[in-house]
Amino acid sequence: MQETWTAEGTVEGVLMERRGRTYRRVGYSGTWKELIPCAASVQRRLPPPGPPAASPPPSPAVAADAEGEAGESTTEPPGVSQPSELVIGPDGRPRFGIDVTPGSVISERWRLQPRRACSASTLDGVMVGPGNGFAWTGSRWAPLALIQRQTWQGGAVVGVAVTSLEGKGSVSAFRGQASVEESCLGTLRQQDAAGRTITGVLVAHSDGSGFAALRTQPDQPALLLMERVGPVPPSAPGP
Repeated sequence: MQETWTAEGTVEGVLMERRGRTYRRVGYSGTWKELIPCAASVQRRLPPPGPPAASPPPSPAVAADAEGEAGESTTEPPGVSQPSELVIGPDGRPRFGIDVTPGSVISERWRLQPRRACSASTLDGVMVGPGNGFAWTGSRWAPLALIQRQTWQGGAVVGVAVTSLEGKGSVSAFRGQASVEESCLGTLRQQDAAGRTITGVLVAHSDGSGFAALRTQPDQPALLLMERVGPVPPSAPGP
């Protein structure tokens, strides 16, 4: 999710969420307040989720924020209320939180976004980072872990992925294309050497230091946290 907090105690945001095979992007509002020094709570009012897919059964929920973490939910979707409690850093900004919706186990990690517009070129450079989630095997959801190295230039992306599905490893090269809105929200489409297509949405860090990506294809809910580690190499392909 991407949120804007005000000193008056209001919150406005955009949620990008996976529940089983279902993906949604919705806007929402809420409020926040201090609980005790260095701790606060936020109450979000989310639109009700749509009906769950009939088959396959839902996987654990996976959600993303500006630099979020994957988590599991043991209940049905929480409806219109999503409360969190969090700790505040010395600069007065939220740092880490816990979703306290009954039955949920979701951690939150917050990242300050400088107020500047994004574009596909914001992410130019070499990105590395881990990911985790689930993959549908045809009969059940299986745990998925991966790491990627990506090179971005003007929205064109090439890279390599190392993936473990239930402990079975694989390595594949891929290329793709991304679009990034001024709001720093975007989409990403990749295809590997075997012709498999991966689609996702992302929240770019407006300073170009990385991004969080949530996969949107129905059979693979997964979250990646990518960090910029270097400039575009001279041999990198253009858009």
